[in-house]
Amino acid sequence: MNRRATLQPDVLGVSPRQLRLLADPLREHIVNSLSAEAKPVAQLAAELGCSPTRLYHHVDRLLAAGLITVEREQRVRGVVERAYRTAGRQLRLDRQRFAVHGRSGGEGLQALLTYVLDQARTEVVSAVRRGRLDPAVAPPDQKTVLTWRSVARLTPSEATRVRKKLRAVWDEFEALARRPAPPESELFSLTLALVPTDPVTRRVRHSRSSTS
Repeated sequence: MNRRATLQPDVLGVSPRQLRLLADPLREHIVNSLSAEAKPVAQLAAELGCSPTRLYHHVDRLLAAGLITVEREQRVRGVVERAYRTAGRQLRLDRQRFAVHGRSGGEGLQALLTYVLDQARTEVVSAVRRGRLDPAVAPPDQKTVLTWRSVARLTPSEATRVRKKLRAVWDEFEALARRPAPPESELFSLTLALVPTDPVTRRVRHSRSSTS
């Protein structure tokens, strides 16, 4: 069955090209902000503390890519003001368009890695620079850098159990993201990855064959 046909009317299936646009933190903020209500560029600029001129380029790109739409127009002091809203109340990957192509995985995989892993790296570095995280401190200090990596051999049932637990953590985080934010809240991001991993010897051999 066509994946796009199963999406709910208020869910937008995101393509690799659209996901690359969302890998920019400013554009992602715009889309997230417009999912709750329609807003003009001036209101978005006030949220971000920047000039509207800076945002028009990003808004135009999101509009051209089909990620946002014009919900209404009104004349304000002789100028037509547009209010924008996301094309879907929720965004979901259009999985059919992320099919693997070639040894590098194709555009879809690269867009996914850019959006998830590159953004996570940027966010960690930014938090360290601003003093919100410190790689030198250990738990339970609030400034601990919670980035863990481990490698283990798992049976199929064990891998399934770990996936379910990670999914439960993700669902809990998503539920918190959708609620009205409490006044004392801070912004956090969550990145999860459970990946089948080749032994180092196999990866070394593959690397040699790719460069020879």
